[in-house]
Amino acid sequence: MARHWVPPPPVHSLIATLIGPFDPQSTCVLYSAIPPEIRNRILSFALYSYDDISRPYPDRSYYSRPGYRYHQHISTNLLATCRRIYSETHDLPVSQNEHVFWGMSYRGPSRNIRSSPRWFFHKLTIEQRSAVVHVHLFTQLRWLESNNFQKVCELDDVHPQHLTITVRHTDWWGWETDTPLVMKYNWMDHLKYMKKLETLDVELETMEQNKDQVFNAGLIL
Repeated sequence: MARHWVPPPPVHSLIATLIGPFDPQSTCVLYSAIPPEIRNRILSFALYSYDDISRPYPDRSYYSRPGYRYHQHISTNLLATCRRIYSETHDLPVSQNEHVFWGMSYRGPSRNIRSSPRWFFHKLTIEQRSAVVHVHLFTQLRWLESNNFQKVCELDDVHPQHLTITVRHTDWWGWETDTPLVMKYNWMDHLKYMKKLETLDVELETMEQNKDQVFNAGLIL
């Protein structure tokens, strides 16, 4: 008998356990001499993801493309410096960085954790889930039009404001045999579960000789 995956119970971040006044760090130059708006930008820049040049993606992989040539890394040592900095920055690694998924696991880079969006988000704390802002899906149409996308939209406590969906030229139905481009739009019905969604960007890619089909791709029920 097949075993159904049961998500772990959600837990709180460390921020939920910090009680009482924090040391204002008045002797620290960061807080005593630098204006708040500049300090906030410094802290924000320190927690953006960046290319890990020691871990490049294979050149001929499905997922190596402009802007996505390397595994990403976030240096979070800043969060361990003091309580004040942690209280002001604890959600930035989640909120300001794009969360990228590649549909079928074999079409994306290998990771230390499973590449499924459901598995990834269920590993986040309650506070981290609520801080998710931007999700980017590189996905085959068969994944998008199946219940896989529905399950992502229905995730509890994960309601991104921005969703980007990229359909690459190898993601269309029958791309190997140059089948005319057709996209169903039943998957759009599931967007209603993303309660905070403000913007949806759908990027449709294909080979140069088929570019006119992108503008005329038949949308069917």
